[in-house]
Amino acid sequence: MAEDEELDHALDALGWDSPLPRDKFMLQAFAVARDVSSCPLKVEDFLAARVKQIISDGQQAFAMTWLSKVLTVDGLTESEKRFLIQMEARLYPV
Repeated sequence: MAEDEELDHALDALGWDSPLPRDKFMLQAFAVARDVSSCPLKVEDFLAARVKQIISDGQQAFAMTWLSKVLTVDGLTESEKRFLIQMEARLYPV
């Protein structure tokens, strides 16, 4: 529940503007994430495409801020910590 609320805050901060209602968008997004998570190659392609768009838009700091807020709102698991580290490395390549 806390993550859902934080996701709503993130979407508000983005200036949500979509023809899809927010709840329908979220259901679709989670369905895609579940599908992608079943295969490491799909995960890599999915993340690479999102990272490319975030970098192209110059929104690395914004993305990391909201990703961190959403993941930490209910406590950070070890897998979430690893994911944050991996995303930071992708968004800020050396």
